[in-house]
Amino acid sequence: MAHKDDTKKEDNTPSKRGGFAKGNTSGGRTKGAVNKLNKKTKEVLAQLLEDNIKDVQDDIDSLEPKDRLNFLMHLASFVVPKLKSVEVAGEITHQSVLGLNNEEIIELEAEITTITNEVNKDEEKG
Repeated sequence: MAHKDDTKKEDNTPSKRGGFAKGNTSGGRTKGAVNKLNKKTKEVLAQLLEDNIKDVQDDIDSLEPKDRLNFLMHLASFVVPKLKSVEVAGEITHQSVLGLNNEEIIELEAEITTITNEVNKDEEKG
């Protein structure tokens, strides 16, 4: 015997048992919709970084070359997609994976800093 509550509802209002009639698609965020909270958070963080870029650059410049390189590699992980690890057969020597020794890494870091500073100066003028 069917109860009065068990009858199908023709509209999209909730039944007394909770839940909507079969086929109701209302509610929730539509596919592709922007999460406004995440968007606002990203905007605030971007503005914070933009307002403090000189201090951030000074902090980066104050790091030791090895720490600076590690920091920049960490930042790059947010921009460059991460690749799956690959098993390598062989022996690792004292040289870095790039084949650079410490002196060469310091020289490379100095070149990158020089180029970055030139670009920053050009942007400030422009």
